[in-house]
Amino acid sequence: MEINIKLSNLLNINSVLKEIIENKDNVKSDSLFKFKLLTIMKSLEGHVCNFEAVKNDKIQEYGKPDEDGKIVVSPDDKDMFDKFVKDINELLNSEVTINIHKLKAADVFDKGIDAEYLVKLYDIMEE
Repeated sequence: MEINIKLSNLLNINSVLKEIIENKDNVKSDSLFKFKLLTIMKSLEGHVCNFEAVKNDKIQEYGKPDEDGKIVVSPDDKDMFDKFVKDINELLNSEVTINIHKLKAADVFDKGIDAEYLVKLYDIMEE
């Protein structure tokens, strides 16, 4: 199913899926459930990689080397920092299209997943 979603939501979903798969909150997940989550994560992977690539390009564009030689965008350089934030926010607010099989609510609700995670997964769930 094709879904249009804001990139910021996609990144949040990806992060939550990763935490659930890694079982950070002792979620009761069987092999089939983990497989479904991994399949969704794989579908998001291209967008996540593209975001990271563009973010790194913007860090190179607006940043300067710190004491360790690492390129960073410092809030002390207000002009460059503001340009960086503007570009990243524009990117995060853009819509992307993903093609996934949504999670069924019945498959998710009995897994002991924290309500905060469920809210973040809402865009990829169906009744």
